[in-house]
Amino acid sequence: MISLSTLGGIGLTGEDGLEHDGLLRQPKRLALLCYLASPAPGTWHRRDAILAAFWPEFESGKARTALRNALYVIRQELGADILLTRGDEEVSVNPAALASDLTALQEAITGDDFPSVVRLYRGEFLAGLFVNEAQGFEHWLDGERLRLRTLVSKAGARHSLQLEAGGNLAGAIEVQRWLSNTDPDDEASARRLITLYDLAGDRGQALAAFERLQSHFAEAFESEPSAETMRLVDEIRQRRSATAPRHPPAPQADVVVHDDASLTAHDSIAPVTARADRRWRWLLVPALIGAVVLAVGFGTRPRAAAKGVPTTLLVVPMENATGHPEDDYIATGLAEDVAARLAALRSFTIKSAARSRWPKRTRDNLALVAPHFGTQIFLRTTLTRVGDSLRADAELVDVGTGFSRAVGTEHFTSATLADAGSQLAALIAGAVFRVPLAEAPRSAAHAVDPEAYRLTLLGWHQLLAGRDDRKARELFLQATKLDPLYARAWAGLSSTWSAATTNGQIPFDEGYALAEAAATRALTLDSLQGSAWATLGVIRALKQRSLAAGEPYLRRAIELEPTNAEIYMVDGAVLRFAWHWDRARDAIRIARQLDPLAAYYAGLEGNSAMCQDKPLDALKWYRSAVALDAGERVGQLGVARALARLRRWDEAIEQLRVVARSRSDTALALALRDAHGERGYWDFKHREGATLLATRIARAGTEWQAPYLLGVAEIGAGQIDQGFDLIESEVRAGSRMVWKLPCNPEIDEIRSMPRFQRLLQAAGALPP
Repeated sequence: MISLSTLGGIGLTGEDGLEHDGLLRQPKRLALLCYLASPAPGTWHRRDAILAAFWPEFESGKARTALRNALYVIRQELGADILLTRGDEEVSVNPAALASDLTALQEAITGDDFPSVVRLYRGEFLAGLFVNEAQGFEHWLDGERLRLRTLVSKAGARHSLQLEAGGNLAGAIEVQRWLSNTDPDDEASARRLITLYDLAGDRGQALAAFERLQSHFAEAFESEPSAETMRLVDEIRQRRSATAPRHPPAPQADVVVHDDASLTAHDSIAPVTARADRRWRWLLVPALIGAVVLAVGFGTRPRAAAKGVPTTLLVVPMENATGHPEDDYIATGLAEDVAARLAALRSFTIKSAARSRWPKRTRDNLALVAPHFGTQIFLRTTLTRVGDSLRADAELVDVGTGFSRAVGTEHFTSATLADAGSQLAALIAGAVFRVPLAEAPRSAAHAVDPEAYRLTLLGWHQLLAGRDDRKARELFLQATKLDPLYARAWAGLSSTWSAATTNGQIPFDEGYALAEAAATRALTLDSLQGSAWATLGVIRALKQRSLAAGEPYLRRAIELEPTNAEIYMVDGAVLRFAWHWDRARDAIRIARQLDPLAAYYAGLEGNSAMCQDKPLDALKWYRSAVALDAGERVGQLGVARALARLRRWDEAIEQLRVVARSRSDTALALALRDAHGERGYWDFKHREGATLLATRIARAGTEWQAPYLLGVAEIGAGQIDQGFDLIESEVRAGSRMVWKLPCNPEIDEIRSMPRFQRLLQAAGALPP
């Protein structure tokens, strides 16, 4: 039977314990399965209600087609018996084929089995799941979350009252504290916890519980607790001594309310929060003249505090919790800005993964991240929307112990976005480092236009996420028009012109002039723009056909931004143009060490190995990329490519089928349906190449296309002789693009041909 987990996280596992990760990577179809399985498998749902929830923007016929396709994919992934239908209008999940933790939770509540409620309710229903353009589903989800919170709260309150009535005051406190931690917005639950602490004679814990409630309300709602709660606390404060039993009863053995086993029936009642507060008072201590020392040696037991004290803080990618994927660029840009400003303190080592594209399982399990970066102290930030404004929250997390501490909150709008990074970094520095915030190296000499700043953030997001270089260029152009003195926008523009030039989108001399002008403008305004120096390194090496001509600029870029993985990636690209394979590999490996959990860089190392015709090495790196992120495109397709180079044809075809299933690409799946062996693999690749060739020919009719790109596309489409002829003419013409030849995936079929080897010899490489 398949198991569906929906509380505190989402999981879908078969009887063999393996995850059905293909469906987990498809939010809308996963959401549909969870909807159909609620409130329990076997519940019938009408198709018209499903259509209204998931495809409200489609007309009826198109919506029904989308639903049929989604149900087909669910059956393909989980088995034909996973869904049941009743006529043409009702659908349900087969209760004999799927079990849900949501069903088990509701049964535990009905059966008054509160320990099981605690074990099952690990967090919010479908936490982190967001579905685009499905407002009906979002409304339903909000209602379900509220319904479950209410059911759990009532079950806990009932159990707490039963324990108190039976004389087990300590057990009642434990249950009530769990309820309060589970839903910190529930003032009634917090008020009852305060009352129970008071009855137990622990006035200090009662007041501490109130202070936590008061702080939460001030931060979350900018308000105070109710008058009823305030009166209760005033009464406790005015009382000279507590009136409570001398020996409160010990908790009973059945009171185990922490699923992570942090407290059991034999633990003391002293709250974890209180211990955490005492520990955090020592976590970050100012030392001599603003020096900063992080200490992790406290908790309930003393440690050898002097040994192994970390001096490094990792800034992890900011979580975009706004519910709007279009805000991703704000989260990335703001986290990067904060990291740069904190690094300017110099008295403390800042490592930044702010730009990383970590998969969800990595973001949700920071304990797996720590060994890769050599620190257990992380700065975690979250972006949310509050009405028409945005809010960024920062907290320090010690993943070794699980303790966390809020260190800053900044509210801002698009008009104040340019100043938000500075404000948030100042809050963090003041709360954590206890030293003045030094001016960041990139601080502008003038007030940046807010809209230019926003457009530049979005442009860098488009560029670095590999989404749309042309769109990024348009954004940077708009930013430079709005604010001609904004160096970061000019640096971004130089990078996009450089990419367009080296990728054959514009003639080399034209692109060189544009990229050089933008980079020079950026450095005139701010000589510390590392990306602008890197741009000059690439284009001048190619312009002068000499690696030595570009190296000084690349070295300067690395000096300015030694922890910027993208600069090493650019360095590696120039070295590949020069066919200095080992040095190019080393540059990529440095980028990987700076950001070891970014699957993209592992995929690039695989590409570098393929340039050298080392498919076995490449296969290892491609599989490493997929292990880090199952959806990583470079890694997914790279595995198939490397297997084909190893002549493992059927394995390569099966890998392509895996890609088709993971992306729900029915056209790709159909094209691969009957493929088999070497001929089947190349027939498929030729069909794929023909599509690429047709696209490039069509573009050549309206915009400039590098003849070299048409040549490699002809080879990829199986037109070998025509492709050879065109590339050979490019070699004779001195095209700067021919140095990419060993790395183009389209030439894998001809790599062993003598004509190709002669072509490589004629192409040569950039001299040292």
